[in-house]
Amino acid sequence: MMDGKETVERLPVLVTGSGDLTLKCSMAISDRGYRVILFTQKAMQVSSEDFKGRGIEIFDDSNLKRFEGYPTRFQAVFTKDNIDHQRQVGAVLLANEVEYTDNTLNWGVTGSSKVKTISWLESCISDAGPHGLNIKPGSKVAILSGIKTQSHPSIQKRSIQHAITLKEEYGCRVFFFTDNLRVAGRGAERFMGDARHSGVIFIKTGEDGYPEISGNHDGIKITYLDDAMNQLVSFECDLLLVEDGIRPSSEIKHLSEIMGLRLDSRGFFQCENIRNRPIGTNRDGIWAVGTAKGDLSDSASDDIKAVLLELDHLLRDMEQKLSAESILLDSKRCTICLTCYRLCPHRAISIVNRRPVFHSISCRRCGICISECPMEALSFSDETDNQVRGEIARAIEEVKGNTGDSTPIVVAICCQNSAFEALRLSRFLGCELPEGLCAVKVPCAGRIGVNLVLHAINSGAHGVMVLGCHDGSCKSFYGSLLSEWKLETLDEFLGSVGIDKDRVFFGTLSPSMGMEFYKLSQDMINRLKRDSG
Repeated sequence: MMDGKETVERLPVLVTGSGDLTLKCSMAISDRGYRVILFTQKAMQVSSEDFKGRGIEIFDDSNLKRFEGYPTRFQAVFTKDNIDHQRQVGAVLLANEVEYTDNTLNWGVTGSSKVKTISWLESCISDAGPHGLNIKPGSKVAILSGIKTQSHPSIQKRSIQHAITLKEEYGCRVFFFTDNLRVAGRGAERFMGDARHSGVIFIKTGEDGYPEISGNHDGIKITYLDDAMNQLVSFECDLLLVEDGIRPSSEIKHLSEIMGLRLDSRGFFQCENIRNRPIGTNRDGIWAVGTAKGDLSDSASDDIKAVLLELDHLLRDMEQKLSAESILLDSKRCTICLTCYRLCPHRAISIVNRRPVFHSISCRRCGICISECPMEALSFSDETDNQVRGEIARAIEEVKGNTGDSTPIVVAICCQNSAFEALRLSRFLGCELPEGLCAVKVPCAGRIGVNLVLHAINSGAHGVMVLGCHDGSCKSFYGSLLSEWKLETLDEFLGSVGIDKDRVFFGTLSPSMGMEFYKLSQDMINRLKRDSG
């Protein structure tokens, strides 16, 4: 076991972001015994002196110029004051907090001193100077949450927390207008109950456009439909607070491009994929915490604990993973087209002296690089293409020996994470699978190339089913999508050489779709019987 000194020297951690979450993460990692490099494009109100003795180096008001490599051996180049600084980084923690946007314009009341945002309230409460909050006890305060713009658990919790503060510390009468209360976060429902108990009045609105806001500097009038009385109710308030909108940190897009990270449809870290671990990204050794990965919850404390565990595991398994081989390269076949490098969804490939180098510590064995290599120069270290072809040929021969000549033979090439599990479930459920069916397991649908499909046909298969994961479920993110595209191209080729394109079928399944697997295989066999008849 390495001592603390070796740990600190071997595995510094890069933390990105500029808010309180970033500082909290940096402190937690430092307390664990790791060095920290803190990076942000923004200027931070901290200095190296604030972290003296903690082993934390700061690159604020800087730019990340280049980032490459693999866990325990990432290479980062920061530009600060027009000077490049190169650092080796063991792992990366993305802690970029959301940015708030002003939603007051959505209500058509502009320029009123009585209409403010939650962020404005927050700054007033924390400001001890002349701009601190000046409001009388008994004042009516209305808060608009999740109306006209979508709210999220972390945002709504923030709004309710300030509603409680206004009620308990300032003695205000607080009316909280919302379409729906978001209680997805830990303890959120109990938190809402505490707000009600403190005297905050919650008013649910519908989809009919209410409440309506009108007024000016003299007063703000709110009109809403009371569900209990089924009539409009109006009252004037002394202060109207509009919940902020949110957007990803402005740094995230740049980081994703430099680090090769996939974002979700809203621009947060972690693309929409059910196989993502709570803090995971598409790259091993790079983790996202808190609202950097989205706005569904405020689970930063749990995320930080998970990161610390991942760091310890990474260090523990480092030597074994670095020495292992995942992908073998036949240098005589390789034409340095770099197709493998461009397509790897996990950035497990680097370019060294113009040649691709494969890093087992990052490789998730999806096989996309193997199937997409135009020169067939790649293979798994423990499984060659010839072995897979041999498995297909043996499976076909076995079925031939158990069936008559009139029975169509169908090879199902199944992703081990989805379709193969569906096949196992189908058998467990007692489904009588077609006697002409044989199945071959592959690590990902992305591993299935056109050559494997043609080999199955050439070996005697009457039909081939390629079965992968649903969109958003593929562990290699787009393995199934690549396979589908390849088979669409194959359809055109088969037609040009006189082979019925219906002999090849692509589909997606989840592990729980045992009955669907049975139906697909039965339909395929029946279709081939009709065509042959």
